[in-house]
Amino acid sequence: MKKSLLIILFTICFVSLMQGQTEDIYQKYFPDPTHDMPVPITKGNPVFNYFTQYKDVIAFIQELAAKHSDIMTVGSIGTTQKGKNQPMVLLTRKSKIADQDKLRVTFIGGIHGNEPLSTDGMLYLMYLVTNDPANTALLDKVILQVIPMVNADGRTAETRASNNSTDLNRDLTILNAKESVNLKIEINKFDPHVVIDFHEFSPARMDFRELNDCYTSAYDILFLYTGNLNVDPAIRSMVKNVFVEPTKTFLIGKGRRVADYCTTFMKDNQVWLNIGGIASRSSATNYALQNRISMLMEIRGLSEKEKSAKRRIETSALTALSYLKIAHDNEAEIKEVVKTATKNAVEGTRLSVVTSKPETIQRDYHFVDKCKVSDTTIVFNANYNVNQTPIIERPKPGAFLIFPASEKAKKVLSVSGVSVKTTTQPSQINEAEQYSVNENGQIIIIKETVSIPEGALVIDSQQAMSNVIADLIEPDGSNSLYTNKIIRKKSKENLIPIYRISREQLSQLSTK
Repeated sequence: MKKSLLIILFTICFVSLMQGQTEDIYQKYFPDPTHDMPVPITKGNPVFNYFTQYKDVIAFIQELAAKHSDIMTVGSIGTTQKGKNQPMVLLTRKSKIADQDKLRVTFIGGIHGNEPLSTDGMLYLMYLVTNDPANTALLDKVILQVIPMVNADGRTAETRASNNSTDLNRDLTILNAKESVNLKIEINKFDPHVVIDFHEFSPARMDFRELNDCYTSAYDILFLYTGNLNVDPAIRSMVKNVFVEPTKTFLIGKGRRVADYCTTFMKDNQVWLNIGGIASRSSATNYALQNRISMLMEIRGLSEKEKSAKRRIETSALTALSYLKIAHDNEAEIKEVVKTATKNAVEGTRLSVVTSKPETIQRDYHFVDKCKVSDTTIVFNANYNVNQTPIIERPKPGAFLIFPASEKAKKVLSVSGVSVKTTTQPSQINEAEQYSVNENGQIIIIKETVSIPEGALVIDSQQAMSNVIADLIEPDGSNSLYTNKIIRKKSKENLIPIYRISREQLSQLSTK
């Protein structure tokens, strides 16, 4: 009996000690700001209400807009699968520059429902822009769009995915969810020069347990920006050098630890880092392919819930303010880079990069040891996706033809901003190029005479979205319509119903 009692007492003391040490981590490394933050979740018990509920998000936005109706208007990008409003806010101030001539910036939050503080960060940002004259002055050159809560259904349920179990940040190519379609249509309508998407990351990745059960990430915020080689080089350069690096410096000055975004994977029984990304299913690349300055920000959170919630909300808002000020200060240069990238896309002279490989580097990663309440650094091997080397490249054709084409393929192309025409009468083209799958499973191009039916899709490569076209239509790309089985091989054949034609052949087609 005495032995059992001792074990119980020891267990209670040990657990209490560990809990105390866990709290010490947040007090030591991630302390909350002490100043007032007039966001709903900062009132009441944060343990049971660590993020602002849906109805209170809507109420906060409406109340703020009523107080600042001269600079803030509230709209919507649509509704979720369960009928919840997806709010959209526009912030601008009358100045000598007309709204249609201002630099357009979009901030997005709440794509993943279990990352709710990305929304609260946007609420605090709107408060800071409307209540601080220095921030309001930025609206003289910039019109700011905030879409704070894309996945309201997931937020209410505290689940990552939408109501039909779709991960919305893996859906920007395939467009299986209503929320993704609403978002893409709104982005194309507003046509922002700059798009920033805010998320939360889990600081305790599964693979870190291979190193030490006590390790958790030491970072407040991670920067994800694309290395996709179909993105115009000037866009990629501006993202990294004009936006990311100065914002890292700014946040370090505010006491935050920063790094490039990474995931982990196992290789040769070792934990490797996978830094950055190139996949167009995610916003960082998807909007950059549209010739926009695009980044995805990962704020420490997810499994943290109420821990350091105020700090995380402030980190989101500070990051957004940094980007807003950079946009204001570099307005003319940003417009010129976007204009040049669009011109390059229309000319269609750059090669399409179908597949590529990342640079292999070594990279420090900082951890906090929860058990010892200390920090440590480990050097990892890493795939550095920001720097890519092409493997398969192809010249852009004059145009692509797709037939037969499903309504899904038409929808994905049009919602992605691609201009699509259809043939109005049957015709024949000699020496058209068609994709074929050889006996080794590789995709090759063959030449043949093609009979084109009325209603075939015609996608001119010389348009503003030509980088998007390369990503969606080149079939061996990792995010293509073919890879995602939206376009399929012809029955019992190894031919893919996608054709490449020249400018001269395109001029022979009758289209509408």
